[in-house]
Amino acid sequence: MGPRIDLLMPVAGSHYDAVATDLAEPFRAAFAAAGMTLTPRPWDLGPGDGDATLALFAWGYHFDVARWDAMLTAWPANRPLFNPPALLAWNTRKTYLLELAAAGVPIVPSHFGHADAGSIAAAFKAFDCDELVVKPQISAGSHQTVRVRRGDAVDPLDDAILQPFLPAIAKEGELSLFAIGGHFSHAARKVATGGDFRIQPQFGGRFTRYD
Repeated sequence: MGPRIDLLMPVAGSHYDAVATDLAEPFRAAFAAAGMTLTPRPWDLGPGDGDATLALFAWGYHFDVARWDAMLTAWPANRPLFNPPALLAWNTRKTYLLELAAAGVPIVPSHFGHADAGSIAAAFKAFDCDELVVKPQISAGSHQTVRVRRGDAVDPLDDAILQPFLPAIAKEGELSLFAIGGHFSHAARKVATGGDFRIQPQFGGRFTRYD
């Protein structure tokens, strides 16, 4: 019997559950072809008894950040988790963008803080743009992510990120680069459809291989 891999999935019954289950099927087949058993496991159950764990579909953590943080903190050192718990914890809060910028990595201009009428007006002025994107610092799947035009009313949001809207996102999509073992593996292009700017499957977004 080959290696047994636990695949972290959304909490059972959540609105991400069905989408993730469908997307996970090709992975199960590919792992089986390589002699490995891939077993779905809701992330809120914590570590399973597999030889390793893949956090590929651990969606919905932003709805229960305290439990997510606690799980990562308590993750047993003898049960490999990919990516490692410390990296997943760092990636949970989009304030990691500040660290990347400090290290010289180009990022979209960003304001971190409370989103309200005053901060949004200041962001329009600072970024010299006609549209903004406002989203929580802890979010996934475009949850509570809104596109704002000058004069639009926006619900106040604590711990937000304000960024200029980049038209290329809606027209060309975005690229995700994947590295395995520190080496580039492949890239995927994510494109929105139907006039939306959100590229996730639940909004009709399409993912294709990018060569």
